[in-house]
Amino acid sequence: MKFNEFKSNVIKWAKERKIIPNSTFDAQYIKLVEELGELALGIRKRDEIIIKDSIGDVAVVSVILVGLAELDDKLIFEKKENMEEDAYFKKISCLVGMMSVSVSYDDKSVLLNDVKNLIRNLDELSRSLGLNFMECCEYAWNEIKDRKGYLREDGIFIKEADYKQPEPTKINKGE
Repeated sequence: MKFNEFKSNVIKWAKERKIIPNSTFDAQYIKLVEELGELALGIRKRDEIIIKDSIGDVAVVSVILVGLAELDDKLIFEKKENMEEDAYFKKISCLVGMMSVSVSYDDKSVLLNDVKNLIRNLDELSRSLGLNFMECCEYAWNEIKDRKGYLREDGIFIKEADYKQPEPTKINKGE
C-alpha cells in the first residue's frame, strides 16, 4: 500500500462514519494525544505490536486532521532524507515533535506544516525502531477498516453494536 492509497482510504472511512464532518479539530487533537500516549507506552514497554499499531493510529488521526481542515495536503507526505542520530534521542525528540501539532487551525498553513512534520517524525521514528512506516499504516488500517459506526453531530461515536440499544440516561449534577 502506498501512502496516498492509505490517505484516501482513511478519508473515505472517516466520511462514511461521519467523523468528517461531525468531529472537531480539538476532538481529533485529543485523540492524537491519546494515540501518542499509547505510542510512548509501547516504546517504554518495548512492545513492537503496540508501537506498530500506535504509529499507524497516529497517522490515521493525522490524515483525519487534514481532512477536517480540508487542506491541500500533497506537500505533507514528501520524503525526507534519512538522518543519522542516536536512536534513543531520536525516539524522544520524535515524540516531542509529534506533540507540536497546532491546537488551532485558524491559519491552515500552520496546521499543514505541523502535520507535515508529524508525518516526517513518524517515518523517522519507525526507521529508528527498525520498522517500516507504511507497514505501520497498513497495520492500523487493517485494524479499523471494518469497524462500523458513526459520529453523531454532538461528537459521540456510536458503535454498530449500540444501534439497537437505547440512548443512555444523562446524569444531572446537583440533583
